[in-house]
Amino acid sequence: MHRALPPRRNRRRRPRRGARVADAGGRSTSSSPSGGGRRAAVARGTAAHDAEALSYAVGYFVPTAQLPPRGVWGSTGPATLTTLDGWLGRPPAEKPPIEDVVRCCLRAFGPASVADVQAWSGLTKLREVVEPMGLRTVRAESGELLYDVEDGLLPDPDTPAPARFLPDGFYRADWRLHGTSLEVTPHDRLAAGERAETEAEGERLLPFLEAGDRSVRITAG
Repeated sequence: MHRALPPRRNRRRRPRRGARVADAGGRSTSSSPSGGGRRAAVARGTAAHDAEALSYAVGYFVPTAQLPPRGVWGSTGPATLTTLDGWLGRPPAEKPPIEDVVRCCLRAFGPASVADVQAWSGLTKLREVVEPMGLRTVRAESGELLYDVEDGLLPDPDTPAPARFLPDGFYRADWRLHGTSLEVTPHDRLAAGERAETEAEGERLLPFLEAGDRSVRITAG
């Protein structure tokens, strides 16, 4: 039995269509970085097609970068994009060395397992890349083998973690700007030293939040 192929004209036209969408999308993203502006710009150049669908297609065909700031504390706003070429000031590498991608992940999040690197990068079958790289290795408490860059910081396991105000993640307290205070509500009792450290970190956070004349208040714990 022979497999039927699509008509030759269709197989030839699809790449050209993708290239046209990418070209129009790149121009529209550069000139109109918001989602609504991009849809309007695409619609002007492709009036015979659905602008909403083409705007989604641009997201697949055109590499983009989200411009800072995504939003500011206390308010929200639409995401604004630019082409990756425009953000970098040059075209991105067609195929960067996979080893560079691995090291980029480990410099930010190492030590990490191969599975961690694959989850971060979206790539698969990285064990055959990671193992020959000569990376530093350590064992997790579970016995899992972890990899790290050769000069990565590796503090003593007993080093206490400092108080930090996080947008998410594993945490021991909730915080919010409320009234005249940066309000902290611990999930369990804080020792005297932890309480003082949390208050000091909160005072350092207030200027970043542009929170005005507010103070740190721990509501319980």
